[in-house]
Amino acid sequence: MKTLAHLLLLLLIPAALGAAGSDIRFYHDFDNGSLLPENTRAEGDTVYFDGPDNFNPGGWKWIHFRMTGALDRALKFEIGNHYATGSGRLDDLVFVYSHDQIRWHFFDEAAHHRDEGVYRFFNNEPFAHDTVWVSFSLPYPHGRVANLVHFLRSNIYVFPTPSSDRRLVIGQSAGGTTDTGRTVPPLDLFGLKITDGEAGGEKEKVVIISGVHANETLGNHVTEGLLLFLVSEEPEAVELRQNVEFFVYPMVNPDGRYGGYNRGGVQHPRRDTNRFWHEELYADMKEIQTVGEAMKRDTGGDGVAMFFDFHSWSDTRPHFVIAEAHVRDTPFWTRLTEFEPEMRFSASRYGDEEALREAGRSTWFAKHRLGARHAMTPETMFRAGENIDRYRRMGRHFGLAMYAELVESQRSPAAREREAEPASR
Repeated sequence: MKTLAHLLLLLLIPAALGAAGSDIRFYHDFDNGSLLPENTRAEGDTVYFDGPDNFNPGGWKWIHFRMTGALDRALKFEIGNHYATGSGRLDDLVFVYSHDQIRWHFFDEAAHHRDEGVYRFFNNEPFAHDTVWVSFSLPYPHGRVANLVHFLRSNIYVFPTPSSDRRLVIGQSAGGTTDTGRTVPPLDLFGLKITDGEAGGEKEKVVIISGVHANETLGNHVTEGLLLFLVSEEPEAVELRQNVEFFVYPMVNPDGRYGGYNRGGVQHPRRDTNRFWHEELYADMKEIQTVGEAMKRDTGGDGVAMFFDFHSWSDTRPHFVIAEAHVRDTPFWTRLTEFEPEMRFSASRYGDEEALREAGRSTWFAKHRLGARHAMTPETMFRAGENIDRYRRMGRHFGLAMYAELVESQRSPAAREREAEPASR
């Protein structure tokens, strides 16, 4: 049987278009690529680059490009000081590079030089490959989601939802042309259910979504780690599947991700896709409407125990979860912070009908359209030294925290005491 690692290697890797020692060339027309070509150039061994300004003008943007002609060159990369606002301040930026789009490495040196008005990063040694991908944050292209779903389809604990076909597809995105002239084809939107099909009785329902904001790729890495845990044979995962049905929609905004957008997408580049989760708002937001209607149909529109919308952030602050204040008193939060002691809590008013009706956040939709008891938005930070395995491990920790909430805490006090006793010798 093919492994997930093997399937991920099937991601399309464009062929290099330059030979060793040739002039440096830049490309962004690939899944999750993003670059402003007219503001990107190489002068000697210095690369100057910029990203499309398609949301929150003046704020930081998603950047991910391929370059050829890098072999044996000790290149320095510079971006101007005009991105000094918003959550992605220059002081907090981190860039990574790859030779194969699978293994990503942090640059050796990076600093914001305020006196020069530039952010500069580089390696201490020349590149060992001619073709190099450079990215802000760890990319998670739509193709990786498609390969993950293909891998999961063969698992005995994975099923279609009432809204999905046998390929676990609930519909397709709109597709279109990006603001830099790239073509984005209609892309599959996925929906799947994870549970133990042979375990009878009434089960709790959990909904998991990710990829709402196009540039928040870490949320998908966390989601991937969570899904791999849920289909594993770890004892906690086995019990979760016996007691819970997980409804998963792993990429809500595939056009935005494929096209390299910031928060929006190809249909509406300047819209925040997490402000349209309402029937009166998402009529012309095809992806949000498709996923929203699928969630209502698949869950029955009521009785959801927990809802998670995995996001990410560009900052040096601790990872945090936005949720209603009562979540802080749950077994879920206690267990999560045992595994993630740096995790912080940010209280919201997601249950307040009047406060958030106009905002249209996914957590409002979860509370008022899915009947969710707990609705939360985990925000994971992209920081130097924390690579893909770190975020996949965090996904497992979310799964173990769900186990504490939905399985362990439901046992009788006597049963919990018996489990806590040391095994007899």
